[in-house]
Amino acid sequence: MNTRTATAYLPAVPEDVWIALTDPGQTPEFLFGLAVESEWSTGSAIRYRSPCGRVVGGQIVHIEPGRLLVHSFTDCGTCAGDPTSWVTWELQQVGIAVCRVSVTIDEPDTRDEADPDGAWATALANLEAYVAGGGCRPAD
Repeated sequence: MNTRTATAYLPAVPEDVWIALTDPGQTPEFLFGLAVESEWSTGSAIRYRSPCGRVVGGQIVHIEPGRLLVHSFTDCGTCAGDPTSWVTWELQQVGIAVCRVSVTIDEPDTRDEADPDGAWATALANLEAYVAGGGCRPAD
């Protein structure tokens, strides 16, 4: 298994960061224009839909709202088939209105390196900029 983790400290509480990660109205702001969709329970599908209709995603493996989201990820149009990776978002309050956010990518050894294009680390950096710029607002 190839594993890579990126961590950032955001000026927000975990509950607000969680909303940003799970609100389809906010994810396009930092996740390459992709709106997230899910029922937010273990075993449910998670999909990231682009404005042009392309869909990528997988299945939620474990979820603890406000703290932890683990899902498989399949880079395909149907989100079916063997996962190409597993994505773990972990949120932890570490100070007054400071949230440590870590995203970990696990990929099978058949791939040369975890998250080869650094997309998830870039998404975390985009989330950090989004929050610092006044994003991360309550869901409408």
